[in-house]
Amino acid sequence: MHFGARESSLVIRVPSLGEGFRRYFANTAWLIFEKSVRILYYLVIGSWVVRYLGPAQFGTLSFAQSLVGLFAPLSALGLTNVLSLHLVKQPEKIPTYLSTSLGLMLIGCVVSYVGINILLLLHGYGAITNNAVLIIGFCAFFQTSTLFDSYYQSAVRGKMLVYSGLTGMALSSLVKVALILLKASFTSFVISYVFDVAIIFIILLAFFKKDVPRFSLALFSRSTAVELLGEAWPYILSGLLVTIYMRIDMIMIKELMTDVSVGQYAAAVRISEAWYFIPVIIVGSLYPAIVNAKQVSEKLYLDRLSSLYFVMFYMAVAVSVVSSLLSGVFVQTLFGAAFSQASGVLMIHIWASIFVFVGVSSDKWLLTEGLQIYSAINGLLGAILNIALNLVLIPRIGIQGAAWATLISYAFSGYICLAIWPKTRRNFKAVTAAVFRLPRFV
Repeated sequence: MHFGARESSLVIRVPSLGEGFRRYFANTAWLIFEKSVRILYYLVIGSWVVRYLGPAQFGTLSFAQSLVGLFAPLSALGLTNVLSLHLVKQPEKIPTYLSTSLGLMLIGCVVSYVGINILLLLHGYGAITNNAVLIIGFCAFFQTSTLFDSYYQSAVRGKMLVYSGLTGMALSSLVKVALILLKASFTSFVISYVFDVAIIFIILLAFFKKDVPRFSLALFSRSTAVELLGEAWPYILSGLLVTIYMRIDMIMIKELMTDVSVGQYAAAVRISEAWYFIPVIIVGSLYPAIVNAKQVSEKLYLDRLSSLYFVMFYMAVAVSVVSSLLSGVFVQTLFGAAFSQASGVLMIHIWASIFVFVGVSSDKWLLTEGLQIYSAINGLLGAILNIALNLVLIPRIGIQGAAWATLISYAFSGYICLAIWPKTRRNFKAVTAAVFRLPRFV
């Protein structure tokens, strides 16, 4: 397997894919359309909410979301990472796999919520913040809808996700606008975020029950549960570690600074992370094509991976350049003068998107090659580095220090660590080759 060869940099050949390529392309286009509308929603309605709440209350809300987010991997159990592979390879077992996964995730949600309560008992943050954390904690039960996402992506039917997403956004917009016009309380806005995920769950469940009528918790299979958890446990660990270094910055800013500082930082992160849907959608939609390619030939498999790495890298670079140059304009336009400190954070934090875009693609290579354990190992090293950098940089340069800590740790975990381990070093070379060699597009 020679990643440096010229043919490994070739993009997917359209003529050889025919109808299959058109299906994947159409599916990806639908999902990108929905997420683009979602960005517009965040720019208009989301920014209005941020302005209404102000830095302090928005900081409290963001802190609550980050704290709950630390427990999210215990709810998801890493199942969505391995499900897509099984749903493509064994479509006849779709009801069993999804029913078993839902049962496991519901157990994980209960464990997660109990853990949140224990944390608040040991280290409370005041009545308002504690209530926000407990309310947002309920979101985990409705985010089990990610199972339906896995099904529709494996079936290359992203249109169903678009329908549910757009309907949910429309209803969410009406609720948020009504709360602002009625000058509602902070707690009302917290509850509205639970409504956002609940309505998506209900809509997707209704669609899914029509498509897979046999879906039921009665189909829960112990042997399937053991199989899935056996494959997913590295993703549970890596998910915990990735979540730590994606969310620990706001928690540490809260501990070392103030809610206002959290709000300023969270405003910048909201703009920066708004782009993260791109690799998730593209890679998720094209992953069945990559799995199928490996079954056809190693060369086609490597061609597709190389092209994916190339596209992800330069797409992230384009996003980073534009966002960095226009950071002040973005912040002023979206959030107003009260959030002026956020522009300096955005100029730094946005460059982490390069390693997010490439890292999402690289994780699929690890899954396909059966090397998921390295996701956990790299996540652990990234989390340790991120926490250490936050402890050093936040007291010295404030919220910009947290942004630098994020950028450096993402680069280390998502790219540099691939060069450390012998089994992943070939993927490090593949990513590097794809970045520095312009593929021939057919």
